[in-house]
Amino acid sequence: MDTTSSAAAPVHRDDRHRFELQTEIGTSVAEYRPRGDTLVLTHAHVPSQLRHHGLAGKLAEAAADYARKNGLSLSSVRSYMAWFFDNHPEHRDVLSE
Repeated sequence: MDTTSSAAAPVHRDDRHRFELQTEIGTSVAEYRPRGDTLVLTHAHVPSQLRHHGLAGKLAEAAADYARKNGLSLSSVRSYMAWFFDNHPEHRDVLSE
């Protein structure tokens, strides 16, 4: 089963301070803590059956796009998110110093 084809686009849930990606199998999330004009990415979770299908990367991109559109920056304390931004220079413009 292709788990990524059934995934909707990531959704920003401001009320829960996270980005969500729904699939038929489960929900992947990237949580953050707002700190001034920065979103500090604190937790990412992808259900085990969905790992290694690029869903965490889609959440990271959604966070970057949201930050860019809203004049915010991102800071990552989670290892995957830090790795993602280290390896995707096209999104480094939104990282906080």
